[in-house]
Amino acid sequence: MIELAGGLGRLAHVASGCILLGLLVFRLCVDRSDRQRDRSGPFDWVNAALALDSAFLLSAIAVFAAQLGTVAGTPGVADPAEWVRYALDTRFGLAWMVQHAIALVLLVLLAARTRLVATMGRQRHLVSCAALATLAVPMSALAGHGAGGDAAIAVPVQWLHILAAGCWLGGLPVLLARSRHAARNRTEAACALVALRRFSVMAGGAMLCLVVTGALSASLQVAGLAPLLGTSYGHLLLLKLSLLAAILIIAAHIRWRLLPRATPTGSLVGERLPLLLGLELMLALGLVAVASRLADTVPAIHDQIVWPLPVRWAPEATWSLPGVSEQVVAGLALALAGAGGGLACIGRSARGRWLVAASVVIAGLWVAVSPLTVEAGRDTYRRSSTAYDATSIAAGERLFRGSCAACHGTGAMGDGSAASPPRPRADLTAPHVRDHTAGDMFAWISNGIAAGGMPAFADLLAEDERWDLVNFVHAVSIGYQARILRETIVPKAPWVAAPDFAFVTASGAAVALQDFRERAVVLLVLFALPESEPRLRELRRSAAALAAAGVAVIAVPIDPEAEADPAVIPGAMPAARTGNEIVGAYMLFRRTLINQRAGEVGPRPRHMEFLIDRYGFLRARWLPEDNSSGWDDVTVLLDQARALTSEGRVRAPPDAHLH
Repeated sequence: MIELAGGLGRLAHVASGCILLGLLVFRLCVDRSDRQRDRSGPFDWVNAALALDSAFLLSAIAVFAAQLGTVAGTPGVADPAEWVRYALDTRFGLAWMVQHAIALVLLVLLAARTRLVATMGRQRHLVSCAALATLAVPMSALAGHGAGGDAAIAVPVQWLHILAAGCWLGGLPVLLARSRHAARNRTEAACALVALRRFSVMAGGAMLCLVVTGALSASLQVAGLAPLLGTSYGHLLLLKLSLLAAILIIAAHIRWRLLPRATPTGSLVGERLPLLLGLELMLALGLVAVASRLADTVPAIHDQIVWPLPVRWAPEATWSLPGVSEQVVAGLALALAGAGGGLACIGRSARGRWLVAASVVIAGLWVAVSPLTVEAGRDTYRRSSTAYDATSIAAGERLFRGSCAACHGTGAMGDGSAASPPRPRADLTAPHVRDHTAGDMFAWISNGIAAGGMPAFADLLAEDERWDLVNFVHAVSIGYQARILRETIVPKAPWVAAPDFAFVTASGAAVALQDFRERAVVLLVLFALPESEPRLRELRRSAAALAAAGVAVIAVPIDPEAEADPAVIPGAMPAARTGNEIVGAYMLFRRTLINQRAGEVGPRPRHMEFLIDRYGFLRARWLPEDNSSGWDDVTVLLDQARALTSEGRVRAPPDAHLH
């Protein structure tokens, strides 16, 4: 019940606020036919503004109650103390109070219009009312989704979006009333025509602003095709865009078809103009209803994606396949030929040729696009519920050994000893693994692959355990591809996400790898005693130089027994007391082009070091047993660290969850 009342209240709040704002702006900027009267033609703007402002204030109570009910439940709505607390202690409450305090002042100005006009004049009074509406109505942006994210961009964008919507929407009822009145009273036709032409110019600018700000807002709240097609927020946004497209078609028809034919002394094109304006107003109210529902819907960037199509766009996975590039070129050539044929038909009344040309274009695009897609399912873009970190990877490795290694092999190379399946087991270290989304892998683990003889694990493993397996498989694959990493970085080419991890220093402080983002380059040292003692002493002597180069050193013992004696770890370095999971995850990145060991094949190295840049990417690696020089010379290490410190952001930092 609270949700229904809140939804209706929000609809009434948004609609009344936008129409109120637009009505005052219309009266100020467009309707100049008679500034000495409160009534212009058939429309009493003062009483209309009073009614709209009253509806705006009353519906605000329902909006506040619904918001409070979401947070505190039904008992909270019935408790006056909760109303006061929520109004004073939350961003929503403070914005709500300021917004409606301004609306209340506007109500007083409208109610006392006769007295105020006598002292300040009609024009100043109207400007004051329009200014207050311009402040109050868009203030909902301060309490919406955007205010909780990148507010510096989202709030101004949403503010302009609401202003543009109000300037357009509020003029429609006035124009509709005046066009109907002009159809019956020819003396009003000239004034109505002037108002329509002025409004058409203003509405064109408002529509342009709506499109631009809407696109910016969508990029912040949706951020991609998959969230647009696979979430409730995206579906509502598509409905909103469809309504907007229909409105633009009607507006274009009025401006470029009907207006040129209208005459100041005659009818405003008969009954067609009122009919079109009425239809535009109905669509506009539907647009407002969708927009108010969007405000109550989880933004697409935070919602789980259910992919509705059987394929997905994946040129990065298909372009290198045999024959794909040739088919794409052929399809584009066919589409261009069809487009050329269509252009040749311009100026000719040849509908059949237009149809043929359009069919050729569509067929060409299908031929070009289809090879760049791959099979997809409802979970293809499913977001992981488990972070891609050392803990999850270690848990996934344990599950892999117990449930998957028999078929896929201990090194995940598809060489397990289990009975031969209908087709060879997948090599999970191969590059093709990176072409699949995390959601695809989750679906295959959950549902199995009947054609390949892979069983389903949905009933055997919990959801988080299946995501742990996905994280492990991803780390295995990326680790095998990362064997090209060396002691020297490749400038401006980050691509290996460093798994996050948490540890406890020798002083007892809890730290995570992500804590160093944007702050320092991290030197991760996996060491074993006594083999690593000379290297640890060298790093301790170089502690000041490393700090000056912007490097934070994290030392993790490979042998668990070394954790019991923090004295073996130089005091200048944060030292992990619990590092088994860290060691397990980063050992997956130990392979080199010289030593291509996979999984548990071959012994683990007794010392290994990684350089992780300020944005969370693995950029360089040193294994003394494969290259005894390298960072033995600390100046080489310092040179690489300085290069990373001076390097700006090349790409967005890796997400905490796989996609």
